[in-house]
Amino acid sequence: MGCVTRFLSEIFHLRLHFLARLAGRHEYESAPRKPRVIGLRPSTTDNQLVHEVHRDGPRVTGPRRFGGHTRATRAPSALGQLPTIANAPRGRATVPSACGVGKEAKQPHKREWCPGADSNLLSLRRQEWPKTLTRKLLHRAVNEINDLLIKKVNAMRNLAFQFKNMCDRNKSGSHSSQASRRRLCSMIAKHLEQLGFRNLDIKGLKPKHVEALVSHWKAEQLAIGTIKNLMTAVRFWAEHVGKENVVKRSNRDYGIGDRTFVTNVSKATVVTDGQLTRITDPYTQMSLRLEREFGLRREESIKIRPAWADCGDRLRLKDSWTKGGKAREIPVTTEAQRAALDAAKALAGKGSLIPKGMRYKDQLERFKAQCAEAGITGVHGQRHLYSQERYEALTGWKAPACGGPTAKQLTAEQRARDRAARMVISKELGHEREQITAVYLGR
Repeated sequence: MGCVTRFLSEIFHLRLHFLARLAGRHEYESAPRKPRVIGLRPSTTDNQLVHEVHRDGPRVTGPRRFGGHTRATRAPSALGQLPTIANAPRGRATVPSACGVGKEAKQPHKREWCPGADSNLLSLRRQEWPKTLTRKLLHRAVNEINDLLIKKVNAMRNLAFQFKNMCDRNKSGSHSSQASRRRLCSMIAKHLEQLGFRNLDIKGLKPKHVEALVSHWKAEQLAIGTIKNLMTAVRFWAEHVGKENVVKRSNRDYGIGDRTFVTNVSKATVVTDGQLTRITDPYTQMSLRLEREFGLRREESIKIRPAWADCGDRLRLKDSWTKGGKAREIPVTTEAQRAALDAAKALAGKGSLIPKGMRYKDQLERFKAQCAEAGITGVHGQRHLYSQERYEALTGWKAPACGGPTAKQLTAEQRARDRAARMVISKELGHEREQITAVYLGR
C-alpha cells in the first residue's frame, strides 16, 4: 500500500509539473527562463512576493531578476492564486509564511523554507482559484488524479485483488501448486460475490462466509474432490490472516464426505525404449527415465538437480520441486535407479534438467511437444507403475489393481504388511494419507 501511494504521489507531482510549465508558457510567453518550481501562491500582503511549492514542500521567496527584468517567479499552483506580474522593489521585504508567521527576507533572491505550509495538493478550495487557463488545467489534473486514486483504492479493496497479493507473497510449493492456489482463491472470491458478500476485506473472514460457501458448492453439485480443494484454499486464507479457528478442522463437520476412488483398476503405463528413442531432446528423455524409476511427477522430473538430489542410498527432493511444497526422500534400491541417476548427473552437471537459457515453462512446453510427437500419453501412469512394483517388493504379492489379493482375502498378518507397505509408498510418493494409494494400488 505504501509503495502504491508513493508511486501515485510521484505521478501526481510530475503531472502538475508538466501542466504548470505548459500554463506558464501561456501566461508568461515573454519570460526568458523556465521556472524551477511546480507551484506558487501570492503573498497575502504583497502580490509581488510569492510562495513557491516544490516537490519536497513549500518555500517562500521574494522577487527575482531574469535578464534585467525584475518580476515575481512564475508558475501556477494548485494551492492558491496565480501571481501577478509586477515590478517588485529591491531590498528587504517581510514575507509572511503559509502558517501566518511573518519572516523578514534579508535576501529576497534566495529561497527560504517554510515548514508550516500545507503541502497536501488534494485538499483544495476551488473558490480561491482564478478563472484562467492555468486554473482549468490544474482543476482537470486534480480531478483526474482524484479519480485515479479512488479507482486504485477500490481495486485494493477488491477481494480478488487481495487474494492475488496474498498468493504472490506466499510462493510456497511447486509452480503447479501456486497456480492451483491462485485459481482456487479466485473462485472463492467470485462465489462470495455471487452470494452477496460485496466489498469484503481479506481480513473479514467469518464462519458465516465459510458455511455459505460450502452450501453453495453443495447446491452446485461440485465434486467432492473439488470441494475439498476449495476448503484447502479457504484454510490457507484463514491461516494467512490469523483466523485458523474460523474454519472447522474437519471437512466432515461441514457434511463433506470422502472421495470415491476407482479401485482395482490399473492405470499404469510404460514408456517403451522405442518411444524414448523418438524423443530428440535429451533432457526430456532423461526426465521420462526418472519418472519411471522413482515415480516422480512431471514437474519434479524437470526441476530436479541430480547432483544435489543424489545422496547415495536415497534420492532427496526439494520442497520447491514438489507438489504441496513438501520435501521428501526416495530410496535407491535397484540397479536401474542407480544407472538412471548417474546418467542424469552426467547430462545436467551441477544444474537441473532445464537447459541453460530456458525457463521451467519453456522446458515444460518442449516436454509436452516431444511426448506428443513420440506418441507418449499419460506420463503419470509411470508413477502408478512405480507404486505397484514397489508394493510387490515390500509385500511379496501383487497389488489388487494388478490382480493381487484384495483386502478381504488377506489374513490378519498380511493386512498388517499391506498397511505398512501402503504407508511407505504414500510417503515416497509425497502423499499425506494412505487412502490416496488406493488410486495406484487398488484395495
